[in-house]
Amino acid sequence: MRFTFVILLFCCLGADAQMIIKAHANYIPLSTETGINAIFSIRKIVSGYSGSAIRVRRSNDNTEQDIGWVGTELDTASLKTFVGANSGFVTTWYNQNGGNNATQTTAANQPRIVNAGTVERLSGKVTLFFDGTNDNMYVSSFNNTKVSAFVVFARQTGTSLGRAILRKGRTSNTSLEFILRTDASNYLEGAASTGASTVLASTSPNTINATAINLGVFLFNNSTVRTSINSNAYVSNNLSGNMFQGTANMVIGSTCSNETCTAFEGYWGGRISEVLIYGTTVNDVTIKNNINSYYNLFWDGTFASILDTFPSSAAAYSLRNLSSTYKGALIRVRRSNDNAEQDIFGDYYGNLDTAGLKEFVGANSGFVTTWYDQSGNARNATQTTAANQPRVVNAGIVERSNGKPSIRFISHLMSVNYTNFHLIDTLRTFNIVTPVLAAAANVTTEILWGYDGGGGSSTAGSRGISWGAATVLINNEKFGMYFSNSTSGGGGRLGQTNYTRNANTMVLHETINRNGTPGTLWYLNNDNTNRSFNLSANMNTNTNTAPSNTETTSTNFWIKSTQGNINAVELTYSELIIYTSLINSRSGIQTNINNYYSIW
Repeated sequence: MRFTFVILLFCCLGADAQMIIKAHANYIPLSTETGINAIFSIRKIVSGYSGSAIRVRRSNDNTEQDIGWVGTELDTASLKTFVGANSGFVTTWYNQNGGNNATQTTAANQPRIVNAGTVERLSGKVTLFFDGTNDNMYVSSFNNTKVSAFVVFARQTGTSLGRAILRKGRTSNTSLEFILRTDASNYLEGAASTGASTVLASTSPNTINATAINLGVFLFNNSTVRTSINSNAYVSNNLSGNMFQGTANMVIGSTCSNETCTAFEGYWGGRISEVLIYGTTVNDVTIKNNINSYYNLFWDGTFASILDTFPSSAAAYSLRNLSSTYKGALIRVRRSNDNAEQDIFGDYYGNLDTAGLKEFVGANSGFVTTWYDQSGNARNATQTTAANQPRVVNAGIVERSNGKPSIRFISHLMSVNYTNFHLIDTLRTFNIVTPVLAAAANVTTEILWGYDGGGGSSTAGSRGISWGAATVLINNEKFGMYFSNSTSGGGGRLGQTNYTRNANTMVLHETINRNGTPGTLWYLNNDNTNRSFNLSANMNTNTNTAPSNTETTSTNFWIKSTQGNINAVELTYSELIIYTSLINSRSGIQTNINNYYSIW
């Protein structure tokens, strides 16, 4: 049996934008949903609403002023003019649905919107900051038989878990209340209670993105509690009885310590940007899409990407979303100051969420522990040794190549377990590389990727086989595919070609190698003139070594290495896609690559 092995390796991204067009959703449809109780937001959602957004108290003299809108955005210019170099605190968050405003009359308990002259923001959007000590806002009672709640929030690092973002009280032990909160494991938890009887639905195993912006949803339809976080599926649980028909009060930013929610405890520490409360069942998909499009929260798969056009990849790693069906994290990052780790997702446009990444890492450096496989085959690339983890943030600055986020490999590598993965017969690669250093004669090989069959080349007869792609400096700059066979203890290039390597300049290499004619081909950028090779010299000597496909099963695939050895030549990566089936459309793949990376 023969396989086609295609690898797309994209290194060094440009500006943070997928080559897909997604406009912000129209804000008006949210106001057309029936049964809405409250709309608290820093954006104008109801087109016909003529009131202000918030009322603000400034810290120097306690003067208060309403702050309105410029179009559909908060009038931050008027806000900053009013507050000046002082701090500003929200006394009233106006309900765009009319009535039942969220208020806080105690100065020490008011959430902050301006900190010493700087407007509070979360991922670029204005937000309210709750200090986790005593800040909350109180909402007068309203009637409910059902509940659909949507909250845009972020938890402050170091604040306590098990705190309520939103809670509505009850009038008696026989009536119902609801709560949306974090639990002790950083999951989002929605609960409904009938006094001593409580039912809840936790988003486990999907945790809240610490420090990053999140969308939490709580739905209750008289019998079922459903909770979700961001793009993850709902977790459900059942409850008997109806939502109480009486009145009760609601609080934003704390837990109630009595039934009527007039005394508080367990204060929420973090940011809250939007709270939408409906007293009926709603089209939650429409509302989530609307919120996501404005806050740029997560990749929702609305538009196709490269794996939708060229599917059936064996593995796919990138700093952009590659598939409309993959909605998991792109990378997992360790920050240098305390070794804490966090998953980093794609944003609404399918690009790496650099705002969330920077909020997590801060002024420290960030290193990639896992590069997630987007193919659906769960072949994640990992590195557990801290010293060998490639860098994505350097002292608070996101690593970039040609303006786009990238992963910088110096003396680093990552591995993927490819047990029983047959790759020998046919090989096709697309490699986009940006070397960090300028070319110099006769320096070491710069490894792009390597495929290790086990039994290293020094062990005669063990049939360990390696494939790989590399740029090699032998007299002149060369690019080639290499092969080594442990039986002979040697290695050889399947092909090579000269080219000029300029530091920090992207180049697209495409190689096709297969048993049969024409054998190995090579293309540069969008030049469609193929160049045929025969087996050339050994990588570092003049000894020829004939390829052998006696062993066709690999145990490891290495990024920036051959057989797990450190390759010290610096290189940046952004994408690596592997195929084991024939891809006929070279031009289609080239177009997708160039549309995103702007190589030529």
